[in-house]
Amino acid sequence: MQKISTIEKILGYSFQDEKLLKQALIHPSKISKNKESLFERLEFLGDRVLGLLVAHMIYEKFPDKNEGKLSELQAFLTSRKTCTDVCIEAELDKFIEFRQEDFKSSSNQSIYANAIESILGAMFLDGGLDPCKYFITKFWEPYLNNIPETNPKGALQELTAKKGWDNPTYILKEQSGPPHNPVFTVEAIVKDKKTEATGTSRKTAEQKAAQMLCEILTS
Repeated sequence: MQKISTIEKILGYSFQDEKLLKQALIHPSKISKNKESLFERLEFLGDRVLGLLVAHMIYEKFPDKNEGKLSELQAFLTSRKTCTDVCIEAELDKFIEFRQEDFKSSSNQSIYANAIESILGAMFLDGGLDPCKYFITKFWEPYLNNIPETNPKGALQELTAKKGWDNPTYILKEQSGPPHNPVFTVEAIVKDKKTEATGTSRKTAEQKAAQMLCEILTS
């Protein structure tokens, strides 16, 4: 099929089992109720493959960064937005099958991100880590040259979203000191984990607490 060969050219990999690739491209919304969809199972696997290979890529690329900084980078590179951008940039979005009338445009973008992970899951099952590494290096590594300013709160929220947890909560525990030099103490909470930090502004304290919590949750 020309469609399959076009996709394989984008991926830089030829499937031994083309059925795996076809299944990775069909969202459950396009599958009738009496048929099985492997999309979400492949997405589950691909998410782990992406996380592992991105972690290895940034570990090698940035030998001077600590765990917290690496976690921020990984959260950015594996975020829904980055995965969606990669899907569109690689022009894989045009091959994903789903019922467009069932989704708004913002939901479509989530499907694009999920599909990238589903494709990676299929690639891993068919050929192991090497083809996945090639594809990720080709399309994700350029983002390392355009890393946005670090945002621990954003990284923490992305991390909790990927794990299916509730959004982080920030509680102002105390405000002390004179008006011209205040000190804010803030507690960040995710599930049963808590961190506490201080700063000269509430925002600074929240960012510090979020960074600490990111490090705990990724350790």
